[in-house]
Amino acid sequence: MDQITYPFTRCKFGVAVRDATPPVGSSHASWGAAKHDLTEGIHKPLTATAAVIAPLDGGSRGLALVALDIGSALTFGDNYDDGIVNFLYNAQPGQYDRVLICYETPPRTVQADLVAALNAQPLVF
Repeated sequence: MDQITYPFTRCKFGVAVRDATPPVGSSHASWGAAKHDLTEGIHKPLTATAAVIAPLDGGSRGLALVALDIGSALTFGDNYDDGIVNFLYNAQPGQYDRVLICYETPPRTVQADLVAALNAQPLVF
């Protein structure tokens, strides 16, 4: 089949951004670090963004692209020795000139892999 390329196109296009934050009191028992079953508050809102491209005639399927706030995740160990995997979302190695990681636990609990990944300076209180 020959492909014909045109310098323009006509289509239906739409973009939407919406708050996707679960309400206070929702279940989060499947979240690894949860110590209880229901949320007690909102630390940071979660947004969802969607873009849809579709043909004008509606004769074929369109394309939908959906994204949530989490763009990347670093995985690191548990400094309380509970065996819970921890994640740091949306922080890219090399993204910041200076990163400080504060610990309220003994110096032996500093996660060397996380400190190294972010080229960070640990502060133990």
